[in-house]
Amino acid sequence: MRDRLRRFLHVRGGVLTGLVAMTLAGVLLSSTPVEAAKVYLNFAGSRPGGGWFYMAGGLSPILTREIKNLNVVAESTQGDVENVRRMATGDLDMAIVHAPTMAEAYLGVRSFKGKKPAKDVRVLMKFYDSPFGVLTLQKSGIKTFDDLKGKTIAGGPAGSGSIKNFKMALKAFGLLDTVKIRYLTYADETNAMIDGTLDAAAQNGLHSAWTLSLDAQRPLRLVRMSEAQRQLFLKTYAGFWAKTYDPTKVFKTIKEPYPTIWNSVFWVANKRVPEKIAYDIVKTVFTPKVKKTLPKIHRLMRGIANGVEEAKKSGLPMHPGAARYWKEKGIN
Repeated sequence: MRDRLRRFLHVRGGVLTGLVAMTLAGVLLSSTPVEAAKVYLNFAGSRPGGGWFYMAGGLSPILTREIKNLNVVAESTQGDVENVRRMATGDLDMAIVHAPTMAEAYLGVRSFKGKKPAKDVRVLMKFYDSPFGVLTLQKSGIKTFDDLKGKTIAGGPAGSGSIKNFKMALKAFGLLDTVKIRYLTYADETNAMIDGTLDAAAQNGLHSAWTLSLDAQRPLRLVRMSEAQRQLFLKTYAGFWAKTYDPTKVFKTIKEPYPTIWNSVFWVANKRVPEKIAYDIVKTVFTPKVKKTLPKIHRLMRGIANGVEEAKKSGLPMHPGAARYWKEKGIN
């Protein structure tokens, strides 16, 4: 009885009067079936112009339409760092995050040292593997990370994963104090690069609305780490690996292969998300009808996968609902 009442009402700090309580009890005990309570979840992506904004915004109405008694609302945020921070505090139900940042928060290390570990976070699936890159105009003369000394750089708004990774690289290479950092919206980055007030900008995933817009307007170059710098980054920071990115699949003006660093991008949920709801979310996303629409939301979502092994490597637990679905598919 109490469980049914709890599902019927969501009361925080309030007190029901005896009359209201008796009325509700009468409803629950009557022969008329009570419809299951609707579950409301927020889903954090990024700022407009960032790929995650479109991913969360595109998936939310699909889940709301396909799963009974579920309402998912996309939420615009600054991106990775804000998403991880708010997942750690329990402010968000679901979010898109970079695996290394989420693992730091889960363990309470590096940038999350001294803060309460984010032990309530669970992985639903992997969205894609993300290359890190730094873009500049071909006419800038900037070719390597060492050429960034004395330059003005950006990586999206404060709280984005792009600027976080950029600063991590610059710090590891001893260059952080040699650059001027600006925190800009993605639209402003495009304009600043064109008008010459910004020399270079980082972007995780590289495929983004603003990078494609800039590529359509100006010839671009990807700023390279030396191999020694790339190995230093991998030695310094966990959760990344080395791989070469092929820009010709995305960019018109960049033709050369780009050796860089990569990491996984996860869709995570708070453990308070009911197991059945988590199961239904994963099942729905991987139905052929829905899965074939994902690249139309964003090209990077072609890489969507179970993420079970990647979660293990990151030290992050799967959500019980997701784990149940993948176990049924023979993936443990």
